[in-house]
Amino acid sequence: MVAPLLLNENMKINDLIRKMQKEKKHMAVIVDEFGGTGGIITLEDAIEEMVGEIYDEHDEEVVKESIIELGDNKYLIDAEVELSELFDKLEVEHLPQGSEHSSLGTFIFELAESMPFEGQELTYDAVDEVVDENANYVTKILRMEFKITFVEDNRIREVLLSTHHIDEKDYKKDGEL
Repeated sequence: MVAPLLLNENMKINDLIRKMQKEKKHMAVIVDEFGGTGGIITLEDAIEEMVGEIYDEHDEEVVKESIIELGDNKYLIDAEVELSELFDKLEVEHLPQGSEHSSLGTFIFELAESMPFEGQELTYDAVDEVVDENANYVTKILRMEFKITFVEDNRIREVLLSTHHIDEKDYKKDGEL
């Protein structure tokens, strides 16, 4: 009979992984301060603790929609979605100028100019010059109203977006174009 690998519950994760590799064991029994069993850990569990979830052929693939259309020009969006993907979905051709935003969360964080919080509302007007069916340049303005719905560890995780088009004449009255 092969003796199980016994490891201290207070062992650091990187030391635990090295010990399991050295002993060529993929599973270990965790022992608590009283000599009792604190649990069982696999090498995969230990590695996932360091690097995040590892998906293999035995795991069910969970696909989460990044942009969920709620109707009435409202969307529930995972803040990790690429800003270009969101703008493509909304049929906005030009990304915001000034910087390259990789995710919606990064864009909103910069738009907020302060630490984001749940319930915070921010507005961004996407202004596009497009060519209409008569080959004329037309200004198209899409007002995006963001509401941060979930923040975790000071990181924006989820956003509610409402959009509506603004008439160019009304927009010019505000002196913003």
